[in-house]
Amino acid sequence: MNEKIGNIINRFLNKEHLNNEIFKQVADSDYAFLSKESTRCFKEYIQDGNLEHAKQLWKSLLIDAISTLKINDSREKIYSDSKNNIKELKDNWENIRKTNTYGINELEIYFDDFISFETVLYGTDEHYRDHVEHVLQVWGIGIGLLENFNFSLNDTFEIDKSKDFHFQFTENFDKKISKSELWAMWSMIALCHDLGYPIEKTSQINKQAKKIIAHFGNMNFSELNYSFDIFNTFLVDKYLNIISSKASENNKTLIQTKFRDKFSKSLEDYKHGVFSGLLLFKNLTYFLETDFYQDDNKELSNEDLRQFFIRKEILRSIAGHTCPKIYHLSLDNLAFLLILCDELQEWNRPNFDDYRKSKIRVEPDVQIKEFSLGDNQVVKIEFDYKDADIIEDHLKYVVDNRFKQIHNLLRSAKDDSQRNVLFEWEIIIGNNTYKLSFDSTKNSFRQFSIKKFVTSEGETNSLPYEIY
Repeated sequence: MNEKIGNIINRFLNKEHLNNEIFKQVADSDYAFLSKESTRCFKEYIQDGNLEHAKQLWKSLLIDAISTLKINDSREKIYSDSKNNIKELKDNWENIRKTNTYGINELEIYFDDFISFETVLYGTDEHYRDHVEHVLQVWGIGIGLLENFNFSLNDTFEIDKSKDFHFQFTENFDKKISKSELWAMWSMIALCHDLGYPIEKTSQINKQAKKIIAHFGNMNFSELNYSFDIFNTFLVDKYLNIISSKASENNKTLIQTKFRDKFSKSLEDYKHGVFSGLLLFKNLTYFLETDFYQDDNKELSNEDLRQFFIRKEILRSIAGHTCPKIYHLSLDNLAFLLILCDELQEWNRPNFDDYRKSKIRVEPDVQIKEFSLGDNQVVKIEFDYKDADIIEDHLKYVVDNRFKQIHNLLRSAKDDSQRNVLFEWEIIIGNNTYKLSFDSTKNSFRQFSIKKFVTSEGETNSLPYEIY
């Protein structure tokens, strides 16, 4: 077995740390589900870190992920062949991975177009930032946490990291997810979670164009507009049903209507998470082959249900990370992991305002101060900005919006008495500290609090802080 990837708790999270403690260790490992191509891409990315190397690593990790998931599917011949001769699987891994990823080339073309389009998107929002290297950094943070902590899965499925592949389990394997499957699921979630950004930001292009054209007097303006045609609606509807469903204990897929409504609203609002998942669903054959029944009388086989769950969990995690209507009862699932890692990745992401003013971006020192899962779940994070003068202009963006998102995720809701969660986030700006605290063990009226701590002449005073 491989040693665990380096811990990231109480470390300053930045590109250098991830390169040394995550990416390098992954590249130097002998994981059976990591290709030589990905190892090479990791080493080139660590050494140069340019855009082309980032793209190559992104594609290679996705190819590994899709191939891994198919190898772990007991309905396919390669599963039994690998089970009988794992050495042959390892020896032929480089060839297998290239012939198992139908649709990856179309996704790569989209990714190239996305990168080109980012030059336009930088002008739509002063806070718009890079989404190419970002997804790799998010992936790295998540791997550091997945390797060192025991996460859980929904729908009574469980993670068993004792085996690399599912075919190595000898008992109780119907509900188990192996280590390679967990890595593959996370790779697809992290690397593809922002692909739908251009759709969300198109409305901003219309707003900016209207402002400029208005200066030329009365001119006809046709907005950049789009909608699904009748040929698209079937797949969109099926996609929404899949990500809104759960795998029941009687081997049926059941649509959870509340999730269906919330994801439909997210689609209506052009949230990029739900569009990112839709892009994967429509482009990768792996997702188009999802077994799913709306008929309450039809049951799936054990492996059909397991494969449905894996696909659903990937797509739902991606779609859910920009769906504020969805609340969380626990912090130990892949959906919350994506949200957390997405928020933590704050370095090397200059926005348009930084370029326009030719200034050096002030980035916070980011740390996970405490992290524990299980019966008592604790997450404590800290952002320490060093230059208050620059950051104060963006207080709403730096503090308020982030705290609002956490408030939405941990809001009062059905079954919230099941929570056993302590979540704290401190944002330090000069002499001021903004602290969000959610403690589920407290009385409902005192669980959630936000305070501002002001330090002056050696004394610190606590003040209430309003985000609404």
